[in-house]
Amino acid sequence: MLESQDKIIAAVDKLDKREIKNEIERKRYLIIDFANAIHCRKYDREAYSHVLKTYNEYEQILKDNNMENGEADMAIAFIRKKYAEYMETGFPEY
Repeated sequence: MLESQDKIIAAVDKLDKREIKNEIERKRYLIIDFANAIHCRKYDREAYSHVLKTYNEYEQILKDNNMENGEADMAIAFIRKKYAEYMETGFPEY
């Protein structure tokens, strides 16, 4: 009985780790993709707000799981720079 419970706990733990990894990857991809996209296209304030919120969630997931961010740092720095420029000059209107 205890052995089967241990197997269930191990399986749930494995699934949980996989879900966390997938969530991190989805958020990282969105952040990096947005940074690449703003080189070629202008986005409104809502798009920037969404990606900045996603980055905060990404950082929290990493913190909660004792992980480090390495890949999205440069992307978010560029996004924040463009966001600051639009805050001064105004966001594009569609």
